[in-house]
Amino acid sequence: MLGFVKDNLVSLLTELPLEKGKQKAAERIDQEKLRRRVGEQMKKYKEDVFQHIGSAEDFDLENANQYIKEHLFDSVSACFNLDLKWQQEQARRSLMDSVQTAAGVKEGNSTRKSAVNQYVKIFLDIIEAYYLEKVDERDRFLAGKTIEEVERLLKEYISSSHGRIMEAIAYQGSFAEYIDGIQQASDNQKILHYRNKLLKFQGREQELQILRAFLRDEAAISWMAVTGDGGSGKSKLLYQFTDEMEADTEWKTVWLHRDNCQSVLRFNGWAYPCNLLFVVDYAGAVSDQIGRWIEMLDRNRRRPVKIRFVLLEREGIGREHGAEIEPMWYQNLKGFGEQERAVQRREAICFEGAPFLKLEHMDAVSLDKMIRDYASRNGRELDRETRKWILGKAAEIDKKREGVRPLIVLFTADAVMRDREYNKWDIPALIENILRRYEGNKAIRQGGHWRETVCQGREDLFCALEEMLMFATAVGGWKLEDSDELPEVFRASAEKILEMTADELKTFICAVNEDDEYNGVLQPLEPDLIGEFYVLEYWNQRRFQKEYFEKIKEVFWSESYTLPFAIFWERCIQNYCTENRFRVFFENGMERMEPKEDTGVAYDLFNMLLVVLIAYQENVDAEKTLDRLRELSEKREGNEEIAVLYAKGLVNLINMQEEEKAEKTLDRLRELSKKREGNEEIALEYAKGLFNLSNKQGEEKAEKTLDRLRELSEKREGNEEIAVVYAQGLFNLSNKQGEEKGK
Repeated sequence: MLGFVKDNLVSLLTELPLEKGKQKAAERIDQEKLRRRVGEQMKKYKEDVFQHIGSAEDFDLENANQYIKEHLFDSVSACFNLDLKWQQEQARRSLMDSVQTAAGVKEGNSTRKSAVNQYVKIFLDIIEAYYLEKVDERDRFLAGKTIEEVERLLKEYISSSHGRIMEAIAYQGSFAEYIDGIQQASDNQKILHYRNKLLKFQGREQELQILRAFLRDEAAISWMAVTGDGGSGKSKLLYQFTDEMEADTEWKTVWLHRDNCQSVLRFNGWAYPCNLLFVVDYAGAVSDQIGRWIEMLDRNRRRPVKIRFVLLEREGIGREHGAEIEPMWYQNLKGFGEQERAVQRREAICFEGAPFLKLEHMDAVSLDKMIRDYASRNGRELDRETRKWILGKAAEIDKKREGVRPLIVLFTADAVMRDREYNKWDIPALIENILRRYEGNKAIRQGGHWRETVCQGREDLFCALEEMLMFATAVGGWKLEDSDELPEVFRASAEKILEMTADELKTFICAVNEDDEYNGVLQPLEPDLIGEFYVLEYWNQRRFQKEYFEKIKEVFWSESYTLPFAIFWERCIQNYCTENRFRVFFENGMERMEPKEDTGVAYDLFNMLLVVLIAYQENVDAEKTLDRLRELSEKREGNEEIAVLYAKGLVNLINMQEEEKAEKTLDRLRELSKKREGNEEIALEYAKGLFNLSNKQGEEKAEKTLDRLRELSEKREGNEEIAVVYAQGLFNLSNKQGEEKGK
């Protein structure tokens, strides 16, 4: 079947009607190279699509080819030559629908429909990336007709397809125009980057099925979150899924950026000619805006038939000793009042009745295939025993109860293939191994892709790149066009890079980003685990330059960068706060990182981050961080928000402590609750503290603790959340009693 499809596609591409200019174009087309290009595409789609479609008789590709040839200068040409991007996209959808009919695909046969759509997509992709470069009249498509003839055919096409293609919306300044103008990131050439197509996507079929069901659901508006640790494959999963969705004519997929999530709120209608799927990476940065948008969509009918949101974040709803814990980003998403009700109404219920899809560990077979593929891409072949050793060592390094993360498996495989001798196998050592290929040997200032190739051996340019890459990674990217607004501390490095000619600069940025397309942005160093390590190590090397560190800290906590930096710093806490080499940045309540008190929002975010830090630290360090949080709370006596954060910090510490110490910490929480008698949020945290302590205790002590929780619940009769915590405590107590009877 695959060979049949491949032959038909090659036949179509080599027999396109070229009439005028045919001989010249044909001379330039290397048919063997074209066949190889088609072969590469066929290999990619073999397992994804074509193995499921049965025999060649299931649809008529010869008729499909004939239709494409006959409509080359209207339907196909429109995919490239209509003036507006949205018109081109609509033309592609229309072409796919028409080719399905020509191929005899019956209505409702989604498998055949997807296969034909993929066939058309491959054809259009190859035309755009390979074929159009081989003829002179590129803008007029294949040099097959005169400009006048093509323009006439396009006008006829537009006129005949008006009802279907030119939707009755005022496009200029509309939401549709805005959505079509959002630039989507191109494929990346870094083999460890989630947007690369060098490595075949492995496993996760269950998760893909859940995402497909999420789109099929009849709900008009719905959202879900894909959660998991850094390196677990969240972005890779959605990249694979959205790539698959490109061939679905009923949906348009858009990865939203931070500034987009604010801009969409200015519209009073969100009409679009097809369904919309929005993917939001690092959703915590914009969860409040997404929540407000969901509320606005909920009461507005000027929108597509279906809108879906997939939010990517590290934490979902968790449980601490049985208590349900909501992450900060989810609380911001819900907000309060009508926004909270709308967000909860629009939660996805197509899987287990919950909107959170936590990525489980990948199966060993898929991980083994991933190692083989990675080795093959690096020109190596690893035997079965070596691959098995890599999986075992990666699990040992990762120390995750849920299973080893795919990215750590690739880090380990990379180290093995580089034949390095390690005295210590851990994540920092593996990342250093990877970064050394880019930075070279810093001690002797030699080697490395960035220094020798990208910077052509210029040490001054290399140093400038290192600093700006640190900046870009910490704040989510450096837009070169905004360089006039850069803080003074980064100005010299920026100017060193910007003194290049325009062409040199494009080549330079693309080389660093390892991206084929230039978008005027120096991207953060990814994957996140590598980027976070890079920034922390850069700071570590300059930690004794106190004046410099104070300057960059002031920049990162300034209004322009506060939120993206806080999100970046939270990831650093999660991954590196217990790493000895970076201890200086996290010890004593992160005193080294503390912003100036007069920086408003930054100071509040810093206090939130202290609460996060407590949850990841060892007991002794966590107690010091809590002391710092208490000091800040007392310093801002009238600030209820910091008092709530202090209460949350106490709860986090109780979770980590043994029973005796937890009882003493609970006493501090009780005193705080008394002091802030009217604060319902602190009362709730006290309830959680009682609940968590009861889970550490034996039956007799737990009963007494729950009596205190009952009294609190009765006192706060209108607080349903406290009542729920009390009910959970009773349930857990009954389980303990059952266990005692069983003994």
